[in-house]
Parts: sequence; C-alpha cells; structure tokens
Amino acid sequence: MTKRQPKSPRKEAAAEAVAEVANIGSPTDPKVAKAIATWFKSAARDLPWRHVEPKATARDPYRSLVSEIMLQQTQVSRVLEHFEPFLEKFPTVHALAQADEHDVLAAWTGLGYYRRARSLHAAAKRIVDVHKGSVPSDVEQLMDLPGVGRYTAGAIASIVFGKEEPIVDGNVVRVLFRIHGVDRPADDARGVDWAWEESKRMVALAPPGHLNEGLMELGATVCTPSSPNCDECPVRAWCKAHAAGTQNQIPGAKGAARKREQWHVCVIVRDVNLQFLMERRTVGTLWQGLWQVPTIEQDGPWSETKANLKEMAQRIIDRLSVGAVLTGTMREPFDFETTACTVRFRVFEAKVTSIAPKCSVATWHAPFEAKNLPLSSPMKKLLGVQDAPSSRQR
Repeated sequence: MTKRQPKSPRKEAAAEAVAEVANIGSPTDPKVAKAIATWFKSAARDLPWRHVEPKATARDPYRSLVSEIMLQQTQVSRVLEHFEPFLEKFPTVHALAQADEHDVLAAWTGLGYYRRARSLHAAAKRIVDVHKGSVPSDVEQLMDLPGVGRYTAGAIASIVFGKEEPIVDGNVVRVLFRIHGVDRPADDARGVDWAWEESKRMVALAPPGHLNEGLMELGATVCTPSSPNCDECPVRAWCKAHAAGTQNQIPGAKGAARKREQWHVCVIVRDVNLQFLMERRTVGTLWQGLWQVPTIEQDGPWSETKANLKEMAQRIIDRLSVGAVLTGTMREPFDFETTACTVRFRVFEAKVTSIAPKCSVATWHAPFEAKNLPLSSPMKKLLGVQDAPSSRQR
C-alpha cells in the first residue's frame, strides 16, 4: 500500500481557508479578503519583525519601522541577516536618533541603497523631536517621516496599529491582477492606481494587518512571478487567471528600462607600512557618505573612457599630493550592477616611499581598520573585506 504523503502546512492552510468560505462568489466578494486574512494566520512565515513580546498586545512600532525600511527593494533573506544585528546596536528609536551617521551606515553595510539608512536615521530624530519618541500611528504623520512613503506608512498603520489603510507593492499588484484577470504590465500606471483602490476596498472587509500581510505573503510565497503554486492558494476558486489558465501571463512584462553606465577609476595608494588612503563619497552621489579608495567617476561612451584610464588614475595621484607613483598595470576589471546603473570599476595601485605623508583630502588607514568603515559592496570586493558573521542563530 502506498504511503500517503503529508500535506504541506501552507497547502493545508489554503484548503482550510477555501473550505471556510464555501459559497463561491466573484473576485469582489468580501469572502476573498476574509480567506486571505484567515490563510495568513496559519501560513505566515516566522520572521523576526513579526514577533510580539510576551507582555505586549501588538508588534513594536520601532522594530516594524526598521523592518519596513530594510525591506524596501531588498530580499527578505538579505534583511534576515542584518535585522537583529542592527537592532542590537540601536535597540530603541532614541538610540538610533543619538547615533553617529558613520555608525548607522556601518551597521547598514550589506543591505545596499544607503539612502534608506540615512532616511531611517533622520526619521528616528524626527520621531524623538516631534513625536516624543513614539512612532506615530497616523498615515499622514508617518508619511511626514523621511524615507516613509504611502506603502510603508500604510504597512505600519495597518499591521501595528490596526488602521484600515491599504498597501500596494509588486506582490500585491500581481495577486490582485491575477484574481481579477487584469491583463496589464505590472508597472502600468492605471493598473497600479486600480490596485490601490481595490486594496483600499478590501482592507475594510477583514482585519487590516492580516489582510495586508496576507496579500504580500501570498505574492511572495505562492502567487509568485513564475510558476505560481495555485494548489496552495486560498483564493484560487475566485481567481480569473487560474480559471483561464493565464496565471503565468499575468501581469504582463514590464517595459525594459535602459540602464546608464558609469565608470569608476580607483587608485589604492599605500605607504611603506601598507596603510592606504580612504575618502568619503560626497553628497548627491551613488553610495554617498560611504568610504572608498580615491576615485574619479565618469559617465560617457566606453570608447572614450577606455583610452583615458591611466590619465584619470594620474589625476587622482595629482589631487592627493602625497608623492605617490603608479605601479604595475591595471588590476582585473569588474562591474557592479545597481537598479538603475552599471558601474564599471577599473583599479590601479600606487605607492609612496615614506610613512603616511600628510594628505588634505583623504586619510590613512591600516588594513584591519577597513572592515570597520561603512563600505559599498563593490568597495568591499576591491579591498577584500569580508562581512562580519551575523550573531543571529540560523
């Protein structure tokens, strides 16, 4: 006799949610919202920002703010590595508000999009100065915080404070488009506006936090961009895309955005003790405020830049005024992809014949000091710096 395979917990939760609402209606049926909220309570992933302290009645607003900012344009797996270590350094909104930006950026290293770290830091200061250290529950007040937009404000207001506020991200758009059979590209402006209106209607039909997180969880774990697992979906009975077999075609493909290219010519300048020069990136640039070896960056056709590489490296040497001399040939080049830009790194080395001559535009650092500086991912690669291991138990 063939041994029966046990159902997955998420599949069982989906079956229970469907069974609970036996009368199948249209996608606008209020029972759709209830099914998603019910499913979420059983199928939600165990994520640290979802934990509630034993004596608390709701999630901690500060922890939720940190998690929502971290999760912007970043995979959950990456946030899991950094969430608890960040909170160990800045356990309260007051601790974050009082911290030096250098320390905040260093703790953010590895998450990318460093503007979010600066915005979170500024938001903590605003919360302390304006809201007496309490994260506001009102959407308008939340949106007044640096780095907090409509989605993040709605997430905190609904999930933490139980407000009937909608949220829409890529996961929510995909789920709603498929349920309603909306055959539009995922970034279609009218389609996204419609998704906000539909989400606003739905959030009044079920517990707001469970409904909103349920929509996101469904998109992240079941109603995925490719090969959605419809067997585990609690609303497949209402889903027009599932009924038509078009779940893999909806949403339509986004319009391809053309990336710009940027070239960073870098020079690692060492003294006789192997100390090297570092400088902070200026405001208004990619990775602003982070540290780098002396660098010149340039946009433009590669054919024009390639011929000028060594000349650009020499311009860096001249700017430093430390008597350095370029040595050897250029290192193996490498590229780094951001959301909107391909950054091409071309790296040279130089040396000076004395111990740390005075430099007015950069500072000398011993090799072991580099790991304590807030560095971009490509700069870590350039310097051979490894991320510190996370203290979170796996």
